Amino acid sequence: MKKLILILLLCSKLSTQAQDIIVKSDRTEIKAKVAEITESLIKYKNWDNLDGPLYNISKTAVFMIIYANGKRETIAQPSAPTQSTNPPYQNTAPAMKMAAAPTGSVNKSGIDTVIDYKKIRVKYAPSHVIYWFDSPPTTVGVHSELRIIKNLLNFGGGGDYSFITGAQQTMYSAYLSPYLPLNRLTKNYKKQDQGLFVFAKIGYASISYEVDGYTSSTGDVTAGIGMDYFFTKHLGLSISADKFGDGKFNVKGGICFK
Repeated sequence: MKKLILILLLCSKLSTQAQDIIVKSDRTEIKAKVAEITESLIKYKNWDNLDGPLYNISKTAVFMIIYANGKRETIAQPSAPTQSTNPPYQNTAPAMKMAAAPTGSVNKSGIDTVIDYKKIRVKYAPSHVIYWFDSPPTTVGVHSELRIIKNLLNFGGGGDYSFITGAQQTMYSAYLSPYLPLNRLTKNYKKQDQGLFVFAKIGYASISYEVDGYTSSTGDVTAGIGMDYFFTKHLGLSISADKFGDGKFNVKGGICFK
């Protein structure tokens, strides 16, 4: 009887040691007999039913297998290598693009030779406050221009007022003003908005007279030539000679700004 009991205990111990234990990632255990391990699956049979069906479990759900002989195998997670290698690759691409971008940066001299200056507008669209030198009554004018063709042509308009005792004379005009930016023409691009600008004028003007309540007006072609000299990008002096219809040229001078 004692020998029978000893044999049964020994068989029970061997039976317990013969099972494999699958330790899942959540640390729960499956008592099993591992049949096969593939690239992504672990195939096993339940220890309580070794003649039963073959089960599959993903390797990503398994932490370790403890075999019947006591050997332990930690299961490597297939997704871990791709997660660790992808971010550096993704981060290097933008850095490479940014390094290639600054092809048109300004150099130490302040001029970027890569810039196509033919596409840059001269900022010459001046306003004038002028005084008529050879007009018997005191006459002043205010004119302003807008760019319509870059580096070549402006459209302008304004009014000139004569201060006459007992009367009032006003001239309103609209004109086209082609011009030459001399610094740009000599390729002094750094100062193309300064220096000498030679211009011409052609347009239409209307003069009105008011004396003792009587008003009359007349209109005709106006034309002229002149030049502005900008000491800075925003302020300079102006001189011109204009005529109205068949009349004489009137010399004018004053300040120009933009």
